[in-house]
Amino acid sequence: MSKNSLNTLFILTLLNLQVFAQAVEQGTFRLDKAELETTTGLLLNTEWRFTYWSTSNPIDTVQTLIKVPKSWTTLEIDGRNLDRLGTGIYEITLFNPDRLQGLYLLFYSPSFHYKVFANDEQLAVSKKFSDDPDLVPDRKRELIRLPNSDTIRLKILVNNDLLPQSGILRSPVIGLENKLLAKEQLRSNVEMIQIGCLLLLAFYNLFLYYNFKEKAYFYLSALCFVVLIRAVVVFDGSLFFFSLFPSASFQLGKKLEFFTVYSTPVLPLLFMQSLFRDYHFKLYVKILGVFCLILMAIVVITPLHIYLQTLNIYHVAMVISFGLQFTYMYRGIKHKKIGARLLALGFLIAFVFVFIEILINSGLIRFFHQGPNLVNTGVVAFMFIQTIAITRVFSFYQKDAINKEVKLKRSAEEKTVLAEELKSREKELADFTFRMLQRNRLLTDLENLVKDSNANSADMEAGTVVNKLSKIVRTSKSSNDQWEDFSRYFGNVHHDFFSRVKELHPNLSTKDLKHCALLKMGLSMKESAEILVIDTNSIKMARYRLKKKMGLTEEDDLISVITNL
Repeated sequence: MSKNSLNTLFILTLLNLQVFAQAVEQGTFRLDKAELETTTGLLLNTEWRFTYWSTSNPIDTVQTLIKVPKSWTTLEIDGRNLDRLGTGIYEITLFNPDRLQGLYLLFYSPSFHYKVFANDEQLAVSKKFSDDPDLVPDRKRELIRLPNSDTIRLKILVNNDLLPQSGILRSPVIGLENKLLAKEQLRSNVEMIQIGCLLLLAFYNLFLYYNFKEKAYFYLSALCFVVLIRAVVVFDGSLFFFSLFPSASFQLGKKLEFFTVYSTPVLPLLFMQSLFRDYHFKLYVKILGVFCLILMAIVVITPLHIYLQTLNIYHVAMVISFGLQFTYMYRGIKHKKIGARLLALGFLIAFVFVFIEILINSGLIRFFHQGPNLVNTGVVAFMFIQTIAITRVFSFYQKDAINKEVKLKRSAEEKTVLAEELKSREKELADFTFRMLQRNRLLTDLENLVKDSNANSADMEAGTVVNKLSKIVRTSKSSNDQWEDFSRYFGNVHHDFFSRVKELHPNLSTKDLKHCALLKMGLSMKESAEILVIDTNSIKMARYRLKKKMGLTEEDDLISVITNL
């Protein structure tokens, strides 16, 4: 349809509205002086007279009443809903009996074309109606001065050729200029605080990821950036993106919004999966991740009217994601995981706000508000609580790791001390064994010398002395005190050796235990014979009997068995 045809149709429709206004008593609003002076403004969230025609069939007009704010796609006329692509004229009569001066209309006009009239005088206009597909709608909030009159006939002409919902979706506000400006300034400040909080949380978590290499920090930072992008491009948000880039197209803003939002079903799951490492739904998370990538690809390669159709599919994915997140939270709380309750609190806050938007976008409920964007508000609270929780979790992990490191260091030091002490005791045992061998060898040499002297002597008295001396030498070699000292040094090195041997082989005698100790020391038959003051054949026979008592076969190595005890 041409531009001239649309303007002609607009003039005809205005004429028809005069007849319609006489037939309908609704569509009026009385301005209260006291209320205007004490509040920041009056919401015109009442019934307006409404005339509509669709882009596909502009000749067939519809006249009815509509309560603002509301999408005209929710109106059912003759059993069918109105098409979202079309043009609507909203009209309301404002009664100003006190003839208040300096009244202004605050009109939110993101993404659609509009004209505003008061008493048939055009007060504001966006881009002209056009069938040019590259036309970029204005994205702004209009502050429009109203005429000083006791009756103000307000008309707003709205054309939608892009949005999924159509019509005036935020109530216009009427009030005094300074109060309306203060109201908008407060709203803008809150939105800027939200954006600042998101930026701060995003970079804070990115910094923590850089320092600690914990993936949970990275995923939470990514979530913050996703919500941040949505906050600056969504049309009931701050529109900060379009303030920075005035020439940016509506389509680009929508692609950015949908592209980032379509990653939200999987990012929280990756965050929780890296946080609660004991619980994994890896297969479900991978499937959901692939699904989100497909949706994001559709946003990139298709035009707006195509990827808008995937919004309900995204809502299903989001509900599944919430279910898995709830399972993580439930298990974390059940097993008393650090930070699980805080994470659950943030989850519930975000769930309430996001679920409300899902219901609104699905058309299941109709809810409009004038404050900051609901989802942005809920998610900022969610991110703040999650950051506190994750910091608490990893500070606990870090503290636990430090404690483990201290314990390991202390254990290593204790092991070093024990090893040095054991080494010292082994040296004492080896020294004592060596001295014992040397002593017994010296006594043996002395005994042999005495025997040789006795054999060569013919003197009876001398022979008696030699015999006594020989007896003393033999007694010294077989002294129990010497063995008791050896056992003490041996026990300091090989704790519980004798008790273990007795436990395994209770039939062994004290002499057998002596042979076991000498085998454990790794002494040869000759050295063992010198310590026990017997000959090597006796040592050989004793070891043979020991092997039998222990139930070993001929193939078994007695030395290896004793050494490994």
